[in-house]
Amino acid sequence: MLSKPDTLLELTDYHFKLTKQKDNYKEMYNSLNSKAQIYYLKGEKDNSMIVLDQSAALSIEVDNTDNLGEIYGNMASIYIVQRKYQEGIL
Repeated sequence: MLSKPDTLLELTDYHFKLTKQKDNYKEMYNSLNSKAQIYYLKGEKDNSMIVLDQSAALSIEVDNTDNLGEIYGNMASIYIVQRKYQEGIL
């Protein structure tokens, strides 16, 4: 399935659009996390971080901070791979 990551990115964008129309925040969060993972696997760590930031902002906006541990853990993993240890300190 990851042989066509750009197609997967298009699908996650479409998924996000549909779930946003329905105000389904859980699925919006899921689609953002999927998108971040795809960027990570493509080696686009900076884009992954941008999407994780969006996911964190959404979680805070809808007052569902249960997801923040997973989001910040994923961000920390990227900082470690990038050797950006200082940035990883919240």
